Amino acid sequence: MKNNSRKTSINVKLSVAFLLALLVPTLLIASNSFFAAKKEISSQIHNSAKQSVATIDDVINQYVSPIVHDAGYFAQTLNVEKEEGPIILERLEQYFETSDGIVSSFIGTTKGVTLQHPDLGLMGNKDFDPRTRDWYKDAMASPNEVIISEPHETASTGDWVVTISKKLDNGQGVFATNLNLASLQEMVTGIEIGKEGYPVLLSEAGTVIAHPTMATGDDKSQEEWAKQLATLNDKTFAHTVDGNKAEVFAHSNELTKWHIGGMMFTKEVDEAVAPILKIILLVLTLSLVVLGAYVYYIIRSIVKPLRNMTEVAEVMSEGDLRNELEVRTRDEIGILSRAFNRMSDMLASIIGHIQNKSSSILAASEELTATTEDSTKAVEQIASSMMRIQEGMDEQAARIQKSVIAMQSVSEDIQSIHEHTHKVTSDATTAEQTTEVGHKLVLSTEQQMRKIDGIITELSGDISTVNDYATQINEIVTVITSISEQTNLLALNAAIEAARAGEHGKGFAVVADEVRKLAEQTNRSTIEVQDIVNAIQRESTRSVDSMHRTSGEVAKGLDMFMQTEHNFLEVKRFIEEINDQLEAVLANAQKIAASSDSVVDDMEEVARISDASVHEMETIAEATEEQLGAMEEITATAETLESSVEELQQEITKFQVK
Repeated sequence: MKNNSRKTSINVKLSVAFLLALLVPTLLIASNSFFAAKKEISSQIHNSAKQSVATIDDVINQYVSPIVHDAGYFAQTLNVEKEEGPIILERLEQYFETSDGIVSSFIGTTKGVTLQHPDLGLMGNKDFDPRTRDWYKDAMASPNEVIISEPHETASTGDWVVTISKKLDNGQGVFATNLNLASLQEMVTGIEIGKEGYPVLLSEAGTVIAHPTMATGDDKSQEEWAKQLATLNDKTFAHTVDGNKAEVFAHSNELTKWHIGGMMFTKEVDEAVAPILKIILLVLTLSLVVLGAYVYYIIRSIVKPLRNMTEVAEVMSEGDLRNELEVRTRDEIGILSRAFNRMSDMLASIIGHIQNKSSSILAASEELTATTEDSTKAVEQIASSMMRIQEGMDEQAARIQKSVIAMQSVSEDIQSIHEHTHKVTSDATTAEQTTEVGHKLVLSTEQQMRKIDGIITELSGDISTVNDYATQINEIVTVITSISEQTNLLALNAAIEAARAGEHGKGFAVVADEVRKLAEQTNRSTIEVQDIVNAIQRESTRSVDSMHRTSGEVAKGLDMFMQTEHNFLEVKRFIEEINDQLEAVLANAQKIAASSDSVVDDMEEVARISDASVHEMETIAEATEEQLGAMEEITATAETLESSVEELQQEITKFQVK
């Protein structure tokens, strides 16, 4: 069972090793080949899409560029004011006959006149005003540019066209041409990308111009793929069409600003590389079968000699050195087998030699054991004495070390007291300075409060004076009111006398009436003045009361500031006394710290001398212990040697040699 287990283990290891050596490179080569082929096919499809998009870009330029150029030419040469209508129409007719893809050419003047060939119902149509059309307004707004409109369906022919317009250089109107998109759509949709891919053409605003499944004129500007097509120039983005993954190469035509997309489906790459994958798998399978058979032969040629060698080694492990391996090959296995046979012969020779020498070694080891036992006893007595001396020195050194640590702790505490005392002294000085500043602030605030009290007293007197003036004004207003009432009464009497005088008194009656009105107005004004003066008196009275209350509060504040000043002086005196005491403590702490440092230095010197003595004693003790250990080791070695020789003689008897 042991043999079978080893055989199976080696078989498994070699099989796994060879299998990995075959599979890993083969799989790497196969996978690299597959992915390289897939990458190349994908690159070819991408290049095909780019070439198709470039072709469409050239087709658009070839189809639209001549019309754009012609629009610029007519804008330079036409003069609708100097040339007669028939002449202009004849030029439009010649242009129509010599150009491809044109539905009609027309001119819209600044006066609202339309000239068109062929006439599709715009000329003479009173309901049609070219100045209201987008192609006219856009061209007028950009006089130096040729305007290409969005695709639209003409009402007259039903064709899908774009209007290419340009403002006349003389400013008399706009020349425009309706370019039919049918030929362009046919050329674009006729281009193939891969097997199922196709091109897409959208206007600048996202309107469909050419698409195999979408209707011309559909607005796709809000769809995500159309947004990406408009923003990504000469780049590829992912898209999904009816659940099929696709990639779209985007490009924008520089002349028209139209967006071109080359749609290519991912599944075409998978379909193209499927045959390659089948071939790779077939080659991989055949390679594994052929190489597997060869590997089986190699493993068998290695394992069989190893099994024979294992069987002989197991027999040798039981003491039988008479067996030899049969060597048939000259490879590494054969070399190993011959070396194994030589090892067996050498082992038999060594065992015979050991049998001869073991007896003499046994006698010598017995004599050595007796000698070392006597030496060990003497060394043990010396070691015991040195250990007692060392223990006393260790105890003395430990006590000295404790004393040093205690003095260091005392010194550190004294130094800490010194530092804290110094900090407290510094804080006391700072507190004294802060108290002095606070005292000055209290004095300054007290002076300011006294100034405020004086100002309030002056202000109270001024308000009282204003109140007196208001009383005098009120008395004057009373006199004016009395005068106005008497004047009103006199005016009434004068009016009565004038009425009695008849015609001769009319002028006097008018004057009397005016005097009465002035008296009434004066009476009303004096009433208003009296109300205002009364209000001033009321406010003055309240202000005087407030001033009196404020003056009382200020007086209380002055009393509090005087008390605060007294408190600050007391605090300052206390701090000065504390500061003097702290300075005395600081001086004493400095003296104690200096003395403690000196004591610590002396104790450390004593500890150093004690440590040196202990170290010397330890060295002597260690040397003694090493000597004792060496003697014990020699004794143990001799005993071990004696025992080993006896065991060796017993083991040698187990071997069977030739």
